[in-house]
Amino acid sequence: MRRFWFPSFLLVLWLLLAWRSPDVTYHLAPLLVAGAFAAVIGGGRGALVAFAATTAVAALAGAGGLLAGPSLLPVGGAVLEALVFAAVGSALGSILGRSDRLVSP
Repeated sequence: MRRFWFPSFLLVLWLLLAWRSPDVTYHLAPLLVAGAFAAVIGGGRGALVAFAATTAVAALAGAGGLLAGPSLLPVGGAVLEALVFAAVGSALGSILGRSDRLVSP
């Protein structure tokens, strides 16, 4: 369970920063959170779990008004951006998680 400390820290940090200043968008936070969880879990299952967890957190934060900042995407808001970046991060993290040299079990 110790391997989940760093991804969990990133998730809590993202939520604390969003709570402190909801009008600021931390664009790479969902990518880093989903990528870190997927890399720790590893494989295709890791990507799905990481994406689902990051999506749930982004949806709750968006519903609570914590993701009210601008978006890098031409359509949608910061919540949609968080979902897109979470998908990319979980895919990249699962690729990194498959390599035994990068992430220890």
